[in-house]
Amino acid sequence: MKKINKILIQSASRAEFYIQKNLINKLSNHFSITLLIHGDTIKKIDKKEILKSFGKNIKIIISKTNYSQSNNPTFVSASFTKQVYFISKNITKFKPDISMIFGDRTDALALAVSSLIHKVPVVHLHGGEVTLGSIDEKIRHSISKISDIHFVSHNNYKKRLIQLGEINKNIKNFGSLELDRIDKQKFKSKRELKKKLKLKDENYVLISINSEINSQQSKMITKNILKALEFNKDYVKIITMPNSDPFSDEVSQEILHYKKKPNFQIFNSLNRYYTDVLKNAKFVIGNSSSIVYVAPFLGVPSILVGDRQKGRILSKSIIKTGYNLKQIVSSIKKIKGKTNRCKIYFKKDTMGLITNYLKKINLENFKYKRFIDLKI
Repeated sequence: MKKINKILIQSASRAEFYIQKNLINKLSNHFSITLLIHGDTIKKIDKKEILKSFGKNIKIIISKTNYSQSNNPTFVSASFTKQVYFISKNITKFKPDISMIFGDRTDALALAVSSLIHKVPVVHLHGGEVTLGSIDEKIRHSISKISDIHFVSHNNYKKRLIQLGEINKNIKNFGSLELDRIDKQKFKSKRELKKKLKLKDENYVLISINSEINSQQSKMITKNILKALEFNKDYVKIITMPNSDPFSDEVSQEILHYKKKPNFQIFNSLNRYYTDVLKNAKFVIGNSSSIVYVAPFLGVPSILVGDRQKGRILSKSIIKTGYNLKQIVSSIKKIKGKTNRCKIYFKKDTMGLITNYLKKINLENFKYKRFIDLKI
């Protein structure tokens, strides 16, 4: 029996950094961890905070792999090439037993491809999900087919991986890693946040917009959400800049038009305070996955705009609307206060379940990957 000793993990996105941080530290108590920090993480998070977030027993490699500040498809493709090379060099150097991949971005695909070429088994979190309005949709399923072990957040997502020919016993529904972290979190009050982040007011809404499937829809969703909220003086509008995705430049450009508006406050990133800000918001609006997972879990009213998250299982508390300005305005009027907490993605102690499962893995079982045909 060959057990896991060395694990390679990466953080190349500000969104995944805070989700995976606690799990990485927990895993380091049982395995030798090499952590690659690159991509959007070093662009949005201070190096001192990165190093302070992890135990000294974790080997951390930091490198700039984004080809450009721009996120047009040509530069994203160039960054992908740099990321594959960077990851491949470190696989050769550290010889991990497995790679662990979070999510569904191009940088995650780079780790999957590098691991495949080097014959390193892959563990994937959050496979089986559907997001028809995002490029992430195809990337996610591609990573799933490269992966050997799957930790999903819902039984429906497990069924979808089985449809893709994945082995049932290698798919575990351990719930959302992010919700496990939030369940253990001690939240800051509105007053503390106002002082720490220099908020204009304690009464605010949170706007979290990422790019959609094309340039036109990315511009439209941003423009109409901000216009719908522009003349409401009842609360401050807190906006976070988008993740680094194709067409995120269009989102950023529309947001920056509101930089000098008195009732708007723009943050490049709220980093570790994002969940605190969301919990204390009057409501959250946009197309971020936090509207699907986090807001319902915390009982925060939420409005999901556009198609980016189309296909994901939604809580009944989420108000779903299209891109049209009138539709968005109408949805805002429906907000009535805090909602009941929804736990459809929550499992108690997700981190512990993942850690204990990996401790029992026999790597001899992952020399080959079978495709399981369904009887049709």
